[in-house]
Formats: sequence, structure tokens, C-alpha cells
Amino acid sequence: MSNLTDEFAAAIAELASELGEGLTATLTQRSGTFNASTQTYTGGETAQHELAIAPPSEQRQTQGGSAELRSGALTVVLPTTSTAGVAITPTVSDTLTVGATTLQILSVQALRIGDGIAGWLCEVRG
Repeated sequence: MSNLTDEFAAAIAELASELGEGLTATLTQRSGTFNASTQTYTGGETAQHELAIAPPSEQRQTQGGSAELRSGALTVVLPTTSTAGVAITPTVSDTLTVGATTLQILSVQALRIGDGIAGWLCEVRG
């Protein structure tokens, strides 16, 4: 990554930590095959990463010029590294646990600056 991207990623992580007032979440990533009909995995391993995040917010979408709340959907920005410094790339098969609430990641969008990735914008639902 470029210095600018590194600085931006660090700023996002710091801001998320400040907004979350020390809020941490656990990102659970599974490899293997996911069966959507049974909501189970076969094979593979599970990795867990602690992240500093800002609280998830309600997702709004615009239709006809007015913002509407999507039923049950929240958005959260995840950093590119865990609190232990491990690089992470969330996927739609991952879960994010905040306190006692486990959220399924429904979509992931890279927050780019130049050629680098400074964070991940995720749509989640509990």
C-alpha cells in the first residue's frame, strides 16, 4: 500500500475506535463449503479476529429521491487489519459478533483510496 493509503486506513481504524468508545467486535471467518439452505459449513477451518469498530448503523437506500430504511439491515465499516495487526478481508460467509449479537455479513464493498483499500463497508443483519 502507499503511504497515503496506510495513513487513511490508520485514520479509519482510529476514528472507528473513537466512535465506538472502545467497542470491539469479533469477525469469524470460515473456509470450506457453505450450504445456504441449511446455513452450515462442511470442511475448512474457522479463524476469529478482534476488531475495533464504530457501532453499526441503519442502512438507508434512496428510491425516488427519498431515503428509506431497509428492513433489518445495518451497515458497519470494518478496518483492514485486526487489533493484532492481521490483515483481514471479510466475505459474505463471515459473521460479526458485537457483544451478545451475531450479525451475518450480507455484502462487502472495498473503501478504496487510489489503488489501495482503506476499509470495508459491510451490510449486516442479525
